[in-house]
Amino acid sequence: MLNITRAQLDSRIATEKGFTQWFVDKFMPDELPEFYAEFTREKLLSCARRARRTAVHLGFDDPPSQAHFAGLMWKLGANFFFFPGFREIAKDTATPGPLRIDRFYTQVTPDQAADAILGANDTLLFVSPFDDEDDA
Repeated sequence: MLNITRAQLDSRIATEKGFTQWFVDKFMPDELPEFYAEFTREKLLSCARRARRTAVHLGFDDPPSQAHFAGLMWKLGANFFFFPGFREIAKDTATPGPLRIDRFYTQVTPDQAADAILGANDTLLFVSPFDDEDDA
């Protein structure tokens, strides 16, 4: 019987290049089709790279949490983690990524989520506050 570990499954998207290609080519068409259709592949790769770098900067070190965080940047707004409720969870780097992702859903109130959505600044997908590299 073949035994494949979670680490082996994640290793494919553990690198920046592997992550961005997987996120754009496999994840976005199914989970974020409205955004996938809106931009060129090159632009999507650049945005996925910035979203992953933001997740890494905030201590999300496992690929599934990075993917989930990047997806939330597209769904809620690229700056969602600056808003009350989300901010405190994002800054809690002592808590593992998967638990913090879960807390985004279980501890953020509907009003806090609405504030983040209404205050969305999606330019952070194109210019990261944590990465001064201009590759957009």
